Amino acid sequence: MMKKMIPVLTLALMMGVSSNVMAGNMANSDHSAPMAPSMENIPVVTVVSVQTMPEDSKVNVKGNLSKYVNDEIYVFNDGTGEIMVEIDDDILDPATFQPVENVTLIGEVEKEDGNIIIEVDQIMMPNNP
Repeated sequence: MMKKMIPVLTLALMMGVSSNVMAGNMANSDHSAPMAPSMENIPVVTVVSVQTMPEDSKVNVKGNLSKYVNDEIYVFNDGTGEIMVEIDDDILDPATFQPVENVTLIGEVEKEDGNIIIEVDQIMMPNNP
């Protein structure tokens, strides 16, 4: 009886190990979802330099949000130029928008309808260190 159980147990063990390997065994691993880019690891760039960056480039800009335009679009100025930025309503509520100075934005360069914009992922207001 013991001789018959060894191959069965060995097969069961092998199947369990291979299914964990094939499934990636994510529940007990150190793998995690990619983290959002942080302001510390993306160098600050200017609006002028954003104009020549490839689409989907990660950017960190510091300056002023001067105006709400419409549909999540705002005007951003850093002293070198102005650019439109897209900020989701859950990040910044247009109903309560007031111009703000010394804001930091993290996002990606996007080209929409021939215009270059920054699609904002993170925002740091001056009173929110």
